[in-house]
Amino acid sequence: MDFKIVDKYIDENVESLLADLAELVKIPSKRGEASVGMPFGKACADVLAKAEEQANGIGLKTKNYDNYMLECNLNDGDTPVGIIAHLDVVPEGNGWTKEPFSLSTDGVRVYGRGVIDDKGPAVAVLHAVKALKECGAKVSKNARILLGTAEETGMEDLKYYQDNATLPPIMLSPDGEFPVINVEKGICQFDFSKELKPSDDKRQIISFKAGSVVNAVPDQAVAELSGITVAEAATLTADVDIDIEFDIEQSANGVAIWAKGLSAHGSTPEKGVNALCGLIYILKSLDVKGELMGTLDALYELFPFGEGNGEHFGINMSDKESGEITVLLSLLDANETSLTGGVDIRFPATAKLKNVQEIVESKLLPLGLKVSYTHAEEGHLVSENEPFIKTILKAYTDVTGEEGKCLAVGGATYLHTVEGGVAFGAEMQGEETNMHGADEQVKIETLKTIAKIYARAVYELCK
Repeated sequence: MDFKIVDKYIDENVESLLADLAELVKIPSKRGEASVGMPFGKACADVLAKAEEQANGIGLKTKNYDNYMLECNLNDGDTPVGIIAHLDVVPEGNGWTKEPFSLSTDGVRVYGRGVIDDKGPAVAVLHAVKALKECGAKVSKNARILLGTAEETGMEDLKYYQDNATLPPIMLSPDGEFPVINVEKGICQFDFSKELKPSDDKRQIISFKAGSVVNAVPDQAVAELSGITVAEAATLTADVDIDIEFDIEQSANGVAIWAKGLSAHGSTPEKGVNALCGLIYILKSLDVKGELMGTLDALYELFPFGEGNGEHFGINMSDKESGEITVLLSLLDANETSLTGGVDIRFPATAKLKNVQEIVESKLLPLGLKVSYTHAEEGHLVSENEPFIKTILKAYTDVTGEEGKCLAVGGATYLHTVEGGVAFGAEMQGEETNMHGADEQVKIETLKTIAKIYARAVYELCK
C-alpha cells in the first residue's frame, strides 16, 4: 500500500474532518438525566446519532447498542481489531475564552470541549478508515470502531457492550497518549470515617475541610480553631519549617487558617503540593487538643507532607514495569463530632489489590477509622513483545519519525479492564491540550497525524 496517497488524501480533506468534528463538538454531550432509551441523557444519545450519520456517510455498517455504544464496521470479514473512543465529555467548567460547544480555530489549533478528549481522536479514526476506502486499500479483515458515551462517568457503556457483544481480540483506544500505553497501575481509592467525641478543651479544631475529588492533590485547605487569637497563632507558626503558603484570619469562633498548595492528578502527586497535609503540619505547632487533633496527628504520621510513595504508610513498593506506588491523602472534612476523608493509591501493575487493601486496613482500622472502597481495580499489563504492539509502534514511527516505545502510567484508560487492550494515542507528548480544562485545544496537524497513524495501523492489522 502506498501510504503517500493516503497521507495526501488526509491532508487535502482535513476540512471535511474538521466539519465532522464541529458537528460533534456543538452537541454538549455531558451525562444527563436518564430516560427511556437514553441511559446517559438526551445529549449523549444525540451525539451517537450524529456519529452514526457520519459513519454511514463513510460507508461503515453501524449498530446502536441502546445508546450505550455505537458499533461501526469496515466490512463483513473476521474482526481482529477494535478501536474504542468516547463522545461524552466533562462539563465545560469556567475560564474559557472561546465558546466551549462551538469549534473555533486560530488556523493552527482548534478549540472546543472534546477536541482532544475524545471527539477529535474519534473523528480522526473515522477519517483514517475513510481515507483507506477512498484510496482503494484492499483489506480482507474487519476493523470495528466503537464509540461510547460514558467513559467520563464510570464506563457503563463498555460494560453494557461486553454484556451484549464480544470485543475483538486486539483493542486499541485513542484516549491516552502516543506512542503506546501498555502498562497501567492498579487503583485503590477509598473513603474513611470516624465518629468523634466533642472536646471540652478551650483550644480545639471546630472544622477542617480540604479537597473536592479523591483523584487530585488538594490545592486548598482551611481549618477553624477556637481559643486562640490571630496574634498568638502567628507567633506559634512563625518558625514553621514547611514549603507551603498559609494565611491566618480572624473568624467568628477564633481563627481560620488557610493553606494554599498546588493541584495535580492523583496518579502524579509529586507534581503537586498537598495543602491538606500542609495544614495538618501547621496545626501541629498550635498545641491543639481534642480527639479530632489526635486523629489528624495519627493521619499525618501515615501521610506526611511532601511524601507520595507510601513509605510511612508501610506500603512502599515498585516494579520495573510501572514504577513506584503513589499514595495520596486527598480529602478531609471534619468537625467536632465526625471526620471523613479519602485516599487515592496507584499501585504497581504486578502487585495485587488484595495485598494493598490488607495494608490499608492494618493501618487505618486501629485508629478507629471505618474504610469503604470506592474504586478498586487490579493493574493492567500487556507485553510489549506482542506482535500487534510492534505493528502499531511501527505505524507511529513511520508517520512521526519518532521512536515508538511503550509507556506505563498511573491513570486508568478506557481499556483498563480489557485484557490485551492498549491506549494508542491520541495526545502527542509535550503538546499542550488543556484536556478537561478551559480552552481545550489540539493542533490541526495533530488530528491529521492521528488519522495517518491509524490508517497504517488498521491496514497492517486487517490486510
